[in-house]
Amino acid sequence: MNRKTFVVITIALFIVVWAVLRRPLEQPQAATAKGRVIAAQMQSITSVDQILWNLALNDSVVGAFMADKELDLLRVIPLKTGEAAAFAGCASGECSLLRFYNYTDGGTIETVFNSASKQFVQTWQDLDNRPNPSFYLTKKVVDIAAVDQRVIDVLGDIRQAETAMIPMSTWLNDNDCNNDWCVDLTFHDPSESGKIFHIVVNMHDQNVSRTFFTRGRDDRFYQEADGLDEDAPRYTDGCHEDHGWSVCWEMTADDGVNFVNARFEDELIFTTAKIGQVEAYYPSWPGGYRDEIGFASTVPPKFDTRLIEMEDAFQIRQLFTEPFDWPNCICCYRYVQVMTFGADGSFEPDFVSEGPGCDELSEYRPFWRFNLAMNGDENESLYYWDERQWTEATTELDLSLYETGINGERLITLAGDATYRWIPERSDPLGLDEGRLFIVESNGDDPIVPGPADTYDPPLALVSGEDLTDAESDLVVWYVPILKTKRGGPWWCQPDPEPLVSPCSVGMRVVRSSKLVEQPSEEELAQLEADRPTPIPPQITPTPSLDEDGNEIAAVATLRPTPRAITGAIAEDIILNSGCGACHVIGELGEEGKVGPSLSNIGNVAHDRVPGQSAEIYLRNSILYPNIYLAPDCPNGECQPNVMPGTYYLQLTDGQVDTLVDYMLTLQDEGPSEIGALPGGTEGAEADMGQTAVPTQNGLNDTPMMLISLVALAVGVMVLIIYLLVARKRGKNDGSESA
Repeated sequence: MNRKTFVVITIALFIVVWAVLRRPLEQPQAATAKGRVIAAQMQSITSVDQILWNLALNDSVVGAFMADKELDLLRVIPLKTGEAAAFAGCASGECSLLRFYNYTDGGTIETVFNSASKQFVQTWQDLDNRPNPSFYLTKKVVDIAAVDQRVIDVLGDIRQAETAMIPMSTWLNDNDCNNDWCVDLTFHDPSESGKIFHIVVNMHDQNVSRTFFTRGRDDRFYQEADGLDEDAPRYTDGCHEDHGWSVCWEMTADDGVNFVNARFEDELIFTTAKIGQVEAYYPSWPGGYRDEIGFASTVPPKFDTRLIEMEDAFQIRQLFTEPFDWPNCICCYRYVQVMTFGADGSFEPDFVSEGPGCDELSEYRPFWRFNLAMNGDENESLYYWDERQWTEATTELDLSLYETGINGERLITLAGDATYRWIPERSDPLGLDEGRLFIVESNGDDPIVPGPADTYDPPLALVSGEDLTDAESDLVVWYVPILKTKRGGPWWCQPDPEPLVSPCSVGMRVVRSSKLVEQPSEEELAQLEADRPTPIPPQITPTPSLDEDGNEIAAVATLRPTPRAITGAIAEDIILNSGCGACHVIGELGEEGKVGPSLSNIGNVAHDRVPGQSAEIYLRNSILYPNIYLAPDCPNGECQPNVMPGTYYLQLTDGQVDTLVDYMLTLQDEGPSEIGALPGGTEGAEADMGQTAVPTQNGLNDTPMMLISLVALAVGVMVLIIYLLVARKRGKNDGSESA
């Protein structure tokens, strides 16, 4: 081999090695390690379901509902004993619910088909239904997203991208997805940033409403509790009699475990009790998911249903978790539905969340529904605590959950000899428990459909002033507590970084009593007022005051003692642990393009926000009393009130507030606008599009390209060394032969 040939071969090898090493980075989706691509989640309608659809179209009643409508079949749901009983002529296993999405009018068309009689027994339309998508709809959602340039820039071919979660029903408070039916597709960031790329598809408008990133998490070890067998069934329907109770339970398609016909000492207490949905709300979006739990839902059951025997009670527990096995911990949706039945006739519904959610700040809202049937539904009555007395409910009610009376009681339900006192249990470490109670007539046994999010629908939509005093009224109690995640010590519900298992729960004790309704005495009322926790907000003066020497007085009074201060002494730790970076980009911290404005230049503009007010006072007021001023612009349009948490006055000390203010005064980035430039040098983000950070196309950046070049160069050098060694040896051999 002469030198010219060697040079040509070396250059050719360099090009080949460089191209081979570069190819996986150009198409990272083609080699998805976990094999979870969106294409695998697309399913065609089965022949059986297609036959049912055709039968519905040709039925005179159902066909009238469907005439001239653009429809898609969502799913066919088999009804078990508890839910089938709500429809005439339906026995367990004989009836199925067909759910269609109605693009023409919005909402769904629902019809129940009896396979034994071959008839549709009931049909109705629910205009407020915002359902979770089925695999039948996945292809339509993906086809809409696949042609959006923002999606192409990040994922390339969406059908080959690595999915993070299955498609989920979502909402956004600040655009049309607040009312329209929208679906969220989630993917791992191909640039391996660890973040999750969200694509919100508006099914009504058939377009991509918004794309944005949220922070992903590393896998987290989870130690399962004793008695949970990985090979066990996902759930078990059953019945149990003990401690005076007789109750059955069954897994529903998307309403969790349905507890059916609960009797105490042969007296019927309720006919059904189940969870219709779990709203997961994220202020930083601002929006979230309508999670459903059940055998055909977004968060299905995992492991068998557990019957736990206790000394004076028994408990039914069912775990629900994301389809992708733990620990995937992308959003760690992991719920436990619990019901405990006591020997004293009490029952306690509970809900546990064992995961941190999809962002720093979040709320979980389980929707429990109880169809009371005390004394066989006859002569039931209900009293609620009305500030200073018990008042009988004569019409349907919407109540705050924690405005309780003596002994923490909120409701008293009674019929005949059965009296039950409903006592919500507080669990918020700051004492800021929130939730709602809805008392409605009827509609208590049928399947529950999720309504528009962040509105407490469907129960709120059912409150229409119906009379509750009729002897045949069917009292239904909707119980919707709110679990709020927080960061900072002590850790509670948001396990980041410790502890490994950090469940937060909220429950209700429904206690059987022999007492009837008794009005409190004046002494009891006085003690109730003395014991009632009343968070005192900071006293804020919107404009500065001057002392006698003309010096400005601080606009915020001394804070009340902070019961559980957020961990951190330096600004970076306080910002991280308080979740500020979930909504704002703050210098080197936080995420661009979320709900809050960029604060990277706040040190330059804070003094101009309120005429005559110093930057220090403006910043302090804005932290402790966020609704007093709203920034002029946010990434997705006008800044909205009640998005930033208003509880920092309970979570930050005076010293921590001073530290944050001092730090923000140093943020004087002249480059980005108030909303901020996109990371990676992309300029000119449009606020109404909600665009966020877009990685370099196909995941390429300077660092891996440099590594590729170095590897290729190293291969070339090795070839050169081998050539020189061979040439040297050949020279020696030639010399020996000449001698």
